[in-house]
Amino acid sequence: MKHIRPKQFFGILAAILIAGGTFAASWYQGIGLLTAYLASLNILTFFIYGFDKRRAIAQKGRVPEVVLHLLAFAGGSVAAFCGQIIFRHKTRKRSFRLIFAGIVFVQIIGLGLWFYFNNAR
Repeated sequence: MKHIRPKQFFGILAAILIAGGTFAASWYQGIGLLTAYLASLNILTFFIYGFDKRRAIAQKGRVPEVVLHLLAFAGGSVAAFCGQIIFRHKTRKRSFRLIFAGIVFVQIIGLGLWFYFNNAR
C-alpha cells in the first residue's frame, strides 16, 4: 500500500469536509453556497488549528503549515486568527506569522477592490 504524504492527506481531507459541509448546509439549511462555504471552511479551519496544537503538544505528526496557510487563503483567515489566539498556536513562529499577515493583506485588498468595483457607478 502506498504511503500518503501529510500535505496530500490533510489537503484532500479538508477539501472533502469543506465540500460536504458546504452542500449539506446549503441543502438542509437553505443558505447560499458562498455563506455555506465560508461557514464550513472557517469551522474546519478552527478545528484543524486545535487539532494541530494537540498534536504539537503530544509531539506527534502535524498538519503541514502549507495546509494551514491554504485554509486561511481559501477564506478561513478569521478562524485561523481565532485558532491562533485561543489555542496559542503558531503565534511565536515569525515566518508563519509573516505569511499569514500577507494572506490577510491580500484578502483585504481583494475585498476592497471587489466592493469598489461593485459599488462604483
